[in-house]
Parts: sequence; C-alpha cells; structure tokens
Amino acid sequence: MRAEPTQRFSARASYYTRWRPQYPPELLGFLQTDLGLKPADTIADIGSGTGKLTELLLTNGNPVIAVEPNEQMRLMAEERLGVQPNFRSVAATAEQTTLPDASVRFITVAQAFHWFDRDKVRPEFVRILQKDGWLCLVYNERKADPGTFGDAFKAVTAEFTIENRVEYHRALTENGFQAIRDFFAPQKADVAQFPNEQLLDREGLIGRVLSNSNSPLEGHPLYPAMIQRLNQLFDRFQVGGHVRFEYDTRVYFGRLS
Repeated sequence: MRAEPTQRFSARASYYTRWRPQYPPELLGFLQTDLGLKPADTIADIGSGTGKLTELLLTNGNPVIAVEPNEQMRLMAEERLGVQPNFRSVAATAEQTTLPDASVRFITVAQAFHWFDRDKVRPEFVRILQKDGWLCLVYNERKADPGTFGDAFKAVTAEFTIENRVEYHRALTENGFQAIRDFFAPQKADVAQFPNEQLLDREGLIGRVLSNSNSPLEGHPLYPAMIQRLNQLFDRFQVGGHVRFEYDTRVYFGRLS
C-alpha cells in the first residue's frame, strides 16, 4: 500500500535529519546577490522536513516560517532550531499553508516540490507571496557518471526499491525542466547551479539509503540483502573510511502571477 506523501517519511525522520546532505553556502549567497534577499525578508520554507534548508536560511537573520505536515519531521526541526528567535514552525500542507495573504517575500521548497499537488499549490503560492517575491525550488541532484560511486549507488538503490514514487523529481527537471517552467508560466523560470558534496562513513551510507522513502527498512525481507550490498559498495569505493557523494545543487527560480 502506497503511503500518502505527507506521511511517507514518518519512520525515516531520524535518518533524514542525520544523513541527508546539507545545502552549500553558495546557495544563500545567490539568494542575497542575485535575488536581493535581505535579512528583513520573511521566507516560507514549504515542505521543510527536518529543517535542512531552513537552518541555512536562518543564518542570514531572516524570519523563516517552516511549513511541514509530517509530525515526526517537523518535531525534528523544532528540536534543532526551536531556540532560534526567527524560526517559526507551522503544521500545514503546501496546498493549505494557513499563512496570511502576501505575507512572504520568498518561498523556498527543498527536495519536496514533486510531492505537491501542483494544480492546488500554485494558487496558494500566489496568494501568500508578495508581488515582488520569488519562488525557489531547490534540489540536490546526485551525480552518477558511468563507473563512479554515484553510478554504482544508483544501481544498488534501484535494485532494492520497494515502491516506485508517484513521480520522481527528475521528471520535473528533465527536458530543460519543462514541467517546472510550465508551473511558473507565463512568468519565466531560470536555474542556477552550485557544486556540493557529502562524505559518509559506513554507517552514514546505510543511513543515507534508509532516508529514502522507497528503501526497505529493518524487518523487510529485502533488508538483509540490501545491507550486504551496501557494505560491498562501501568496501569497493571507500577512501580513508569514507565514500564521497557528489551533487549539483540546483535552484529553479522565478516569480509567479
């Protein structure tokens, strides 16, 4: 039975917050220099999860409203970030944020846009976004060149996928990110890209896989075989006790009307 998008990470929140990659500081620099982000601008981080992007945004001094429907992930963010005065946590969906009209100058969405009902979320984003505001859709895209660790990792995770996603996020970004450009239309959508990487030890590699919503967890019949393959993968590619994930962090940005 397929889990609802808002609940599918409930059993994986601890893996997600510990083992998913951070976002590079260059992303924040881009928001500042290219999109004019000022510390006084209110940001709604929609589908904020455990607060990976929220944490980076808070370093700029902005008021950040983290909107997340999944209780387990939201509590993780509140535990880590709740002491920061500019952090506010809201239990709501992207389609019904509960935020006031024209209340934010930036909307950010990190690793979550593909889960949204785009027909419902677009008018909601238009409603809460100020007229001179920006929407930024952020994805850490794993590199998977032939013969590399990234390619071998992709093969292993594909072999042990227990459920195909409703829509892989790559479906949004292929063909010149046409699906994303359609969402922004008639306004223009652009893309900026920054290098990113993550070093993981053996425990981290396994945790990184368990953070995926379609990987078997302990108790599933495929779990032992997956762990065996991941250990083999680590032994093959580790250098100095770590494997290196290489990413392109892409931000798809534009205005809405």
